[in-house]
Amino acid sequence: VWYNFDCYQDNDFDSGWITSPSYTTTMYYFTQQAPSLNFRVKIKDNAGNETGWSLWWNTQSGEIP
Repeated sequence: VWYNFDCYQDNDFDSGWITSPSYTTTMYYFTQQAPSLNFRVKIKDNAGNETGWSLWWNTQSGEIP
């Protein structure tokens, strides 16, 4: 299974397809530019079947569980 985390504020923080169900960004962005970021995620199986995007959610810790 693959996960793709999409950042609303800055595409530089998108994950691309990764195998981990959690994703961590750099804390520099949080402390210097914004107090939080909004992400959504989609999932793809090994056959290439993808879900739609999740709802957006806000994170302040830098890690999306």
